[in-house]
Amino acid sequence: MAEPGLFQNQQSRIVLGRAASHLSKSQFEDTLREFEFVATERDLPDLVYKMTGTRSLVTNRDNKSRYHFDAALFRSPEILEFLAEYNSSDQFLYDVVTGRNAHLDCNIPECAEGNR
Repeated sequence: MAEPGLFQNQQSRIVLGRAASHLSKSQFEDTLREFEFVATERDLPDLVYKMTGTRSLVTNRDNKSRYHFDAALFRSPEILEFLAEYNSSDQFLYDVVTGRNAHLDCNIPECAEGNR
């Protein structure tokens, strides 16, 4: 492998820097205060609206792939062990951002209509 660990905790390293895996929860939160908004998949329409002032085109699509595998594999001991070691900072970042965004009001018109 040319770059071992290249994608491990990638999101937290981009947002918080290379030392992301060594930050405490309070350091995570302090660093995140520098950002006006950090979005998760749930917040993407609001992020697009904040950035552009227009509503995003959200299209829900069914997975049409002919290739499938048992989703239970993601809960196997081997995968959970791997994620605990190599994805823990990304998961922590997701948990902190999700908690931080939970109280925010959505700004796009669809939220007022209950479509979030």
